[in-house]
Amino acid sequence: MSEHAFRTIGRDIKENRIGNLAVLFGRESYLVDWAHQLLIDRFINPACRAIDYTFIEAADSSFSDVVNACEMLPVMSEKKVVTVRFTSDKSKIRESELKSYVSDIPDSTLLILCIYQKSLSKTMTEIAKQGSLYDFSSLDERTLSSFIVKELRNAGKTARNDVIREFIHCSGYFQKESEYTLYNVKNDIIKLCAHCEDEEILREDVEAAVSGNTEINIFEMVECICRNRKDEALRLLHNLLSSGEQGLNIAGMIIAQYEIILSVKELRDRACNLEQIKKTLKIHEYRIKKSMALTGRYSVLELKNILMKAYSIDNDIKTGNLDERTALEVFICEV
Repeated sequence: MSEHAFRTIGRDIKENRIGNLAVLFGRESYLVDWAHQLLIDRFINPACRAIDYTFIEAADSSFSDVVNACEMLPVMSEKKVVTVRFTSDKSKIRESELKSYVSDIPDSTLLILCIYQKSLSKTMTEIAKQGSLYDFSSLDERTLSSFIVKELRNAGKTARNDVIREFIHCSGYFQKESEYTLYNVKNDIIKLCAHCEDEEILREDVEAAVSGNTEINIFEMVECICRNRKDEALRLLHNLLSSGEQGLNIAGMIIAQYEIILSVKELRDRACNLEQIKKTLKIHEYRIKKSMALTGRYSVLELKNILMKAYSIDNDIKTGNLDERTALEVFICEV
């Protein structure tokens, strides 16, 4: 497993390996902003920030603005630092212009490109090769847990490991295609700390304060069905419908969840380990572990029969044979 960029940039700064160009991008805009500030703190004298630091918004500035800022010498800082922020496709600074310039950045200047995207264009990738590239992707579960513990500690709170795991699960951080990031984690920690008056955060505090997302609620519903807690599953269903979630979407997500459970069951029956299952299914291990906890309750045949019922309910909703509420209630009660 490759080292995360937040560790790499910390070491590069410590070992003085930052050159004239640093490209910061990735899903975790929180870490992009954190690394950006780290570089400013390293090279800029706070007393001269107004002179030695220039911030440029790509959507509102020209290429000449970048060149003019980079060509200025620092007054009392180690380097002149110039930040160009790209937040959308509407940039007045053409990437081809930057590509032609980055090899000529003065030694006295650090140009930081902050790109709030999950991937880089071909031209920007070529630009990044001229300097230091840092891809701030999602954190793994262990690092995310440490981040949460640290944030809680800073707020004067504590939580057991199982409560931290519940926080992560409720947040939906590892759900596929989720837009939930570290900024959302921090916001939910603020809500959690405001909700809990005691020093120790408990599981019920997490359940009350961390909103999560629809997919998480669907998994909770499926888990309740699997553990024969039908009343609780129905309550979750009614909450989703009352919140405006479409029944057809709920049916589709129920099907997707049972398909994952079936796939995990089949792979486990073939003696596949966690790493092999991750490689095959290409989903986060947290979701796999949660599904593993349910596979022992069913045979492969039973899971296939449940899926057939789910497909039938999905069809009943699409064709209008049953209204969505009734169809989903029937599925929960009959499984």
